[in-house]
Amino acid sequence: GDRFRLVEKNKKEGTELFKDGNITHAAKRYKDALGHAAKFRDLNPEQTAQTTKIKVDLHVNMALCWTKLDNVDQALKSAEEALKLEPAHPKALYRRAAAFEKTSKFDEAKKDLNAVLKQNPEDKAALALAKRVDAQLARQKAKAKKMASKMFA
Repeated sequence: GDRFRLVEKNKKEGTELFKDGNITHAAKRYKDALGHAAKFRDLNPEQTAQTTKIKVDLHVNMALCWTKLDNVDQALKSAEEALKLEPAHPKALYRRAAAFEKTSKFDEAKKDLNAVLKQNPEDKAALALAKRVDAQLARQKAKAKKMASKMFA
């Protein structure tokens, strides 16, 4: 019980720090919370589910922090960690898509966004990012076409 409270406390503090624009410290709190959560032993099924849920949330929050800090590699890693625990988690998919977009992996981003929008077609953030990704994909296609026409001219 005590350790779980520690996890909750760190998570809450992280979120407060994040809201205040204190991104680096927020990430540290989330990381601490994950450290505590990793030490849980002998959980009953309900506690296991609860722990998994909070770990997923923490990884998703970390991904957001890393994105804000322009550390795309870490953002991607955190999103992947969340998705290992819950493969269809919409926020984790969205965070990974955002990281993919930043690294010009538009096809991968599109796949994740489609998965998000399948679960929630009204997701405004996902719709906006999908629009950007579609524009990039169209641009890539146009560029490839131009290159091809030059090669075969």
